[in-house]
Amino acid sequence: MTITQQLTYGRVRAVYEAVDMREYRAGRTECLRAATPEAVSFARKLVAGSAQQSDLEAAVDAHRAWVKRCKSGNGFDRHIQMMATIDDSHPFFTDPLATAARRDFLSTTSIGGADQVVRYCFAPSVPEGFGIAYTPLTDDGEFCVSFNAFTAERPNEFTANLTEAGALLWRFCGELSAES
Repeated sequence: MTITQQLTYGRVRAVYEAVDMREYRAGRTECLRAATPEAVSFARKLVAGSAQQSDLEAAVDAHRAWVKRCKSGNGFDRHIQMMATIDDSHPFFTDPLATAARRDFLSTTSIGGADQVVRYCFAPSVPEGFGIAYTPLTDDGEFCVSFNAFTAERPNEFTANLTEAGALLWRFCGELSAES
């Protein structure tokens, strides 16, 4: 999805990815910020044709680290949200760069493989954005993309590039396998 943003818009914006925290009562979720610097760097390089295996590894390692922090209750997004709810007068809560990092252009999650649930939706969190539910399948993946037809930013191009981004990533991985 990061590659899709890079293909469609030439940039990557904030992504909210729900991570379950089964260790906690009532199945609470935490926000994983999937648009890490490593993921954005990999997407840029992949689209430009200059990505290396180390770029992919860095992106995957950063993602895994976020997942571990979120699952163990060490994500920070909910804490920032609560601090702003209590008192949002600090400049951090109005700084355009800080708020852009939390304005979720993509809202996404996966609830696991098709053994649990195949089709479900995840709503967009901003008018111009997208909600994407994805299900990994044995030899493929399925995406359910939700958006407001009147306010989403270039939805036809975005959804077409979702498929292109997957193909681009698989070609890259295939090239890595061929080199091994």
